[in-house]
Amino acid sequence: MAGPKLTLPVALTVFPRDIPRLPRSWIEDTYSNLIHYGEADKGGHFAALDSPRSWSAKSAPACAPFVPDANARAQERTPVQAMVDTERSVRAGPGIG
Repeated sequence: MAGPKLTLPVALTVFPRDIPRLPRSWIEDTYSNLIHYGEADKGGHFAALDSPRSWSAKSAPACAPFVPDANARAQERTPVQAMVDTERSVRAGPGIG
């Protein structure tokens, strides 16, 4: 694919139902400073909504270089997981969940 080459740091996770699903060779050729490449087992274009836990688990390593103590916090809930859990509690109502 013709176009400019990007030199800024890029983190990318490919999801099975992404449209278009780009080959890794194209991604590596286009983004010369690819700091993270991941492949998720489920999800699509709206992966954060389709599969929030899968999305956060695959996306978190991309942020690790920019977050102090990221490795120590990797075992804890991610902000997205906390948000999803909060939303479920709100929907369930008081005293449930």
